[in-house]
Amino acid sequence: MPLTHAEQKLLHITLKRIGMNIQKARMQRNFTLKKLSRQTNLKLETIDRYELGRTSIQLEELLKISIALDADLGKLMGK
Repeated sequence: MPLTHAEQKLLHITLKRIGMNIQKARMQRNFTLKKLSRQTNLKLETIDRYELGRTSIQLEELLKISIALDADLGKLMGK
């Protein structure tokens, strides 16, 4: 069943928040996108799309990023 307009809007806001939190943690650790890509074995372009909130992120991938950045998973999720 497709998402309602309200659900789509909430998803978009959530993805943007997660992306901003990833970028903030990456910058605090002085990681480039390239370095984070190498550390996580994720494509640089994929991480960039996550940071911009343009694509959904799987929990496993968020966990890889969390570990690489030594960042609390809950904080990346906005908790």
